[in-house]
Amino acid sequence: MLWKKAPQDKAIVVTGLKRRVISGSGGIVIPYLEQISRISLENIKVEVKTHESLDSNGVPIDTDGVAIIKVNSDPKSVLLAVEQFNTGREKETINVIKETVQDVLEGKLREIVSKMTIEEIKEKTSKLNEKAMSLASRVYEEAAKANQGNAEASNDDEAAEAEFVNKYSLEISLSILLI
Repeated sequence: MLWKKAPQDKAIVVTGLKRRVISGSGGIVIPYLEQISRISLENIKVEVKTHESLDSNGVPIDTDGVAIIKVNSDPKSVLLAVEQFNTGREKETINVIKETVQDVLEGKLREIVSKMTIEEIKEKTSKLNEKAMSLASRVYEEAAKANQGNAEASNDDEAAEAEFVNKYSLEISLSILLI
């Protein structure tokens, strides 16, 4: 028997005798009867670019965007992600996830652009930028307030960062969808 440990930002999926997920803790794995697969639970940055997508008037437009994605840490999501994307190597698995998401997002971006005029795209982009800047300044202000209280507690930096990301990621997503 072997003890396998997974940090908070990774998950180990154990298959064989019993299928289970280990994340942020450790667990016993029985060699030859069980095998493990690792997957990252970190944020993954995906750049989305389209070249000469046609707007509703047939005007070609180049678009650039960035999406931040991640595998949810609940066991069902981790098992599904490993089933769909696992290559046996963590970095290759991340690349497969990025490529798949990039293809889907580029298709969706072309679809959105095709239903709008260039004027509508410019108007929506400026509204999105305004909301993003407002949200970023609020996050910065709250982070500054939190850091004033515990400047010497450097071990809490990761926890504080995760708290801010969790607090505002839904709001950012909703802002994008509403625009």
